[in-house]
Amino acid sequence: MKKDSDPKYQSQSLNRYANEKRQSSHRQNRQVEIQHKVSQRPSEHNSKQSKRESPKQNKIKVDKKTLQNRMLITALAISACLVGTLLVGLMYRYSVISELKYDINTINREIDEIGNQKKEIQVKLEQSNRSDVIEKIAMEQLGMIYPSEENIVYIEID
Repeated sequence: MKKDSDPKYQSQSLNRYANEKRQSSHRQNRQVEIQHKVSQRPSEHNSKQSKRESPKQNKIKVDKKTLQNRMLITALAISACLVGTLLVGLMYRYSVISELKYDINTINREIDEIGNQKKEIQVKLEQSNRSDVIEKIAMEQLGMIYPSEENIVYIEID
C-alpha cells in the first residue's frame, strides 16, 4: 500500500495515536482525581456540623465578594432606573407646564383684544348718545328737517 510506505502519512498517524493516548490518559487521571475527592469526603456517620463547616465556609468566603458585587450592581441598576424614571417624569411635567403657559399667554392676548374692542364700542356708544351727533346724522343721512307749522297735524280725541 502506498499509505504505509509514505513517511508523511506515518508521522500523521503516529501524531493522532499519541493525541488519542494523551486524551484517554487525561480522562483516566480526571476520574482518579474525582474518586480520590469522593473518598476524602467525610463519611455520613460524622457529625453534620463538620460536614457543614468545611465546604460551605470556603464557598461563603468566595461568594461574599461576588454576592456583594451583585448586590452593588443590582442597587446601582435599581437606582439608575429610579433616576431615569424621575427624569422622564420631570420632563413630562415640564412639557405639560410649558404647554399650559402657552395656552395662558394665548388666552391673555385674546382678553387684551376683547378689552380693546370693548373700549372702541364704548367710545362709539358715547358718541351716538350725544344729541348734536344724532341731529347731524338725522339731517344728513336721513334727510330729516325740523317741522314747520304747516307740517304739524293735530289729532282730536273725543
